[in-house]
Amino acid sequence: TFERILINMSKTSLQLLLFIIFLSKDVQAFHDTSLWLGAEYTPAAAPGNSLWWQWFEDYEPSVKRELYFAHERLKITTIRVFLHTLVFKENSSRLLNNMDTFLSIADGNNISVGFVFFGDCFNTVGANLSSQCIPVKGRHNGCWMTSPQENERNQGYLPFQAFITETITRFKTDSRVKWWEIFNEPHGAWSLGLRNQGFLWAKAVNPIAPIISCWDDNNNTDIVDHHDYGTDFPKSWFNAIYSNESKGAIITEAGSRWFQPEPIGAINQQQVDQGSPLTVLNFLRTLQGLKKQGKVPFVPGAMVSWELMVGNSNTRWHWGTADGSREPAIPWDAWLFPDGTPISHTEAAAFRAYVTGINEFLGFEDFLTDTALTAGDQYATLAAGDTMLFKSKGNLSKPVNIASALLETTLWADSNGDGNAALVLLCETDIAERNELQRGAVTHSLSRTSTQTTDQPCPISKVLQNTDIEGNENYHNFDVTKSLNVTSTCEALCCQLGDCSSWIVRPLNPGENDHNCSYAAGTRTCCWLKPGTQTVMREGCTSGILSRPPPSPGPERAMISGYHVVMDAKSKNLQIIRCDKNMSKVLDTFATTKLDNGIVLDAWNMLRVLVETSANAVNISVWFNPMYPETGYVGDASDAAREPKPLPTRMHVVDNDPVRTSGGVAIAAGLRDTRVDYISALPVSVL
Repeated sequence: TFERILINMSKTSLQLLLFIIFLSKDVQAFHDTSLWLGAEYTPAAAPGNSLWWQWFEDYEPSVKRELYFAHERLKITTIRVFLHTLVFKENSSRLLNNMDTFLSIADGNNISVGFVFFGDCFNTVGANLSSQCIPVKGRHNGCWMTSPQENERNQGYLPFQAFITETITRFKTDSRVKWWEIFNEPHGAWSLGLRNQGFLWAKAVNPIAPIISCWDDNNNTDIVDHHDYGTDFPKSWFNAIYSNESKGAIITEAGSRWFQPEPIGAINQQQVDQGSPLTVLNFLRTLQGLKKQGKVPFVPGAMVSWELMVGNSNTRWHWGTADGSREPAIPWDAWLFPDGTPISHTEAAAFRAYVTGINEFLGFEDFLTDTALTAGDQYATLAAGDTMLFKSKGNLSKPVNIASALLETTLWADSNGDGNAALVLLCETDIAERNELQRGAVTHSLSRTSTQTTDQPCPISKVLQNTDIEGNENYHNFDVTKSLNVTSTCEALCCQLGDCSSWIVRPLNPGENDHNCSYAAGTRTCCWLKPGTQTVMREGCTSGILSRPPPSPGPERAMISGYHVVMDAKSKNLQIIRCDKNMSKVLDTFATTKLDNGIVLDAWNMLRVLVETSANAVNISVWFNPMYPETGYVGDASDAAREPKPLPTRMHVVDNDPVRTSGGVAIAAGLRDTRVDYISALPVSVL
């Protein structure tokens, strides 16, 4: 027996055996996830993120097309895919066969899969295997059904054992499976109990893939499993990732972009960057540097920006967005439109560079630092009338010079609505910049209260009792429950905002939930800030009107030689303007009022320009705030039968008498300050 062998062993041999056993267990416990890089996957046409398996044959063409795009456009290595109890219960062998087919499609694109069994998001009732859910415009994840549903949770845990054991047994030694995830975001004792029982069932099968579950480190996960929708990288992200270094870590939900303007119902001041792809990739690059220095033991993998596809899950809207909201300027989540076009070519190239180590950028600047852990997004501010030459990250002494390239930037539209900004192509690189940007010199962490601030002294308010201010658009609000003097606090906040003309303070009603004020979250007194001054009687309201004129616009942008692609908030137009030696000519105009989103004020807007030059001509194509419906998808499950259309350009011109310049790129601001979140130049071949 093993006991007799131990008795006959020498002390030294026994110590060596125990050390080998300890070492082998330690090696098995740690999982290197650094190359597990990707996103959650649901076919773009599918309304929900797990029941689509019931109609797998309908979605199979989409799966083949979209996973091809995932590899070609992003070099994704891993996707996270949800299953559902009801689909297994309906026909387990059919589900397992379809999973096998799915794994073959993914593997053919060099993609591994992590499967998720259970989850508590979003709808506890309503799952239907006979007809597919119909998404509601603006409703984030409106068709995501919890697994299991509420009516399945009254029979104990045993009915779910076969779902775990039969599924994992089928793929027990399948290297195409990266992990088995028992429970996504469990809430409450029942779900935690199922997580624990599911973990025990899964471990008993003894698959080659690890068994994981959030939240973070717990007794039911082989790997620390972190979710984060914020930018507190030095604390929230870092502390969770390294909470159990012996296990390793995976961030199975790694952030989302900005969503603006602030969605109705959003609380906790969420009009900030919530972990956009460039900030997350910058964080991971920083960890790579720290690992080389021996300061961290590993770098985690990450499923970035929630899901792969912009689609009928409707996560392009924030989870606090009102039903019926307009299409967003930039989707809150996801990477690719159904036609394979990246939401951002800049983000896609940065992701490819992180995965492969190959840098395709002709020029790139995101204003982030990867030499130390920092919180928040960073951006550049360009004062009205100023011009900034595009100088690439890591080589600030040399302006980017291009003849043909795909250029992309995100620009902030000032809430006053009368500013303009231009991406200037093929300009002189020896221009005298009125604002010589040194990286870090004019970059700032964005904070909610810094938006549209003014340094002018604040005039005394005209205070009115039992009076409200009309207007339900373009307002901000704040929880002032804990303030010692709520009226003074509200007035001071109004003074900080250059577009605020009036403020209102009143108690919040039970059940009321408006922007950053939520009775359920503890708000009892709320402060509203509005641009208007029209009064209306309302019991219990105290309001104030500031006796200051609206902030004066600044100087117009410099008309330097080159091609100006202009975003004009006042006219709501895009324009291509040819400037040569102080002579200008409008080559094309596009009215953004034709779009469901248009130019979104107090928000980031996406501007993408393809410029191609030859000896005798310049070709310029412009895309602006592309929208999901423009791919030809109508927003329900019938999209599975549609071939997606390419996203349309907004403007296209050919100039057969090109401006002769040195081929630089600049950004020019006019009338109002402009912010730049990032700017890049990529080879035309990325298209």
